[in-house]
Amino acid sequence: NNNNNNNNNNNKNRPPDCTLNQLKKVRRQLRPDTCFEAIEAPFYQTCSFTQETKCPDVTNYLDEYYQELQQEYLEKTIATTGNGDKDIDTDIDTATYDIMEAFVGLSVGCNKGFDALNTLRRGTFDASLSKHDWGMEMTKDGILHQSVCAQNVTLSFQVLPNIVQPRKGTVHCFEPVPATVKKLQ
Repeated sequence: NNNNNNNNNNNKNRPPDCTLNQLKKVRRQLRPDTCFEAIEAPFYQTCSFTQETKCPDVTNYLDEYYQELQQEYLEKTIATTGNGDKDIDTDIDTATYDIMEAFVGLSVGCNKGFDALNTLRRGTFDASLSKHDWGMEMTKDGILHQSVCAQNVTLSFQVLPNIVQPRKGTVHCFEPVPATVKKLQ
């Protein structure tokens, strides 16, 4: 009996299921017809669900969050070293800069790697990570096909100019298209 009370309490917090009319409205807006055809070639991105959900603009809140985190990192660095200028000895024991845990990022559907690079730049506050340089390296041995969401031309995360030592970090890139995986390697 107590278990039933817990289930009822959990159901009160959960939103109700969609009504039939709501489901029909979603179906009219996101026609699934092309999705069945797209199963054989998903990389063409013709499914209506993909069309409506690809290229989300999440940079607003992410950039804001990482700007605040970057400021905190800078303040801790200044407090640790006693100097916020780039003129300090960069051979200072790197343990001095272990004031934040290392950044770990995941990029699922990495495409050409531009978002992953910007994620790493955002998480490590490393101004040396450049989309332009990345693009040049990616085209060095041939053509780089257009990025789906034009990530190569979106603005890079703005790193504060007085970050002396970038935060440690890595990004793991998950990409299903074999030709792109080969290019990224």
